[in-house]
Amino acid sequence: MKLLRSTVAVKDSLTEEVLKKILLSASHCLSDLDHTDVDGSPAIDVAKKRIGVSSTSFGHLKLVSWAFWTGLEFSSAFSSEDRETAMETVRERRFSAYDRTVLRNPMAPNYQRELKSKVKQELAKLVNERYIARSLFRGVKEFYQVLPAKKIYLSRNLQPIVEAYAGFLGFTDALSEVKQKQAALERLLLSDHSMRRLIFRIDGVAENEMINTAKFYLRQKWSPVEGVLILKRSLEMNDDFRTCDVVIGSNDYGLVDIMKERR
Repeated sequence: MKLLRSTVAVKDSLTEEVLKKILLSASHCLSDLDHTDVDGSPAIDVAKKRIGVSSTSFGHLKLVSWAFWTGLEFSSAFSSEDRETAMETVRERRFSAYDRTVLRNPMAPNYQRELKSKVKQELAKLVNERYIARSLFRGVKEFYQVLPAKKIYLSRNLQPIVEAYAGFLGFTDALSEVKQKQAALERLLLSDHSMRRLIFRIDGVAENEMINTAKFYLRQKWSPVEGVLILKRSLEMNDDFRTCDVVIGSNDYGLVDIMKERR
């Protein structure tokens, strides 16, 4: 590992000039939202603000029950041997439970349950431009402004939230409520052969299967994919680089400086 900037660490084989060239020549950037571009997760604020509770029958009782089981599961995950994976699994499962319990229209069939209209209104009020700007890691907006590639969100988060961030940051597209990211990526690659030089922005183990899919396509002679660069958010800056090429610390200004050739 070597440091190119105080918040940019790379594999020993990657130079600053090569990194700059890869970033500026990328065709597409596929980004995670929670804990990658956002310092935290908007989903946490959805629960903290009790969005959907007032429009749910026995909503406050359901919230208390949800909070109890959430605390219990996080306590168990924290003591797990593979803490990162366990915590990520619990986060996904408990927000999914909150989503099902208070955010969705209970009258619609399971396969097409939409967010309640009241919930959509509450989300629009929560995720305004001021909220988005304050929630982003520093330098994220500047990074996307300098990066020429088409930008796509692949996120498990709620559609109104992901689309609000995508609009604020000038993204080309936003795929939300994605349960299987590797399958979503494969559909994109098969339908759009212009996706040749790919950048992925991730934060943890949840994206490993998607990254493996991208690398599989990179190895195939019939595939249009020519290059894959993995940028991983890690506030500790201590990744082992088995799952990424570049580690980003607490801000994106180092990457911006590299693209602009600033010291």
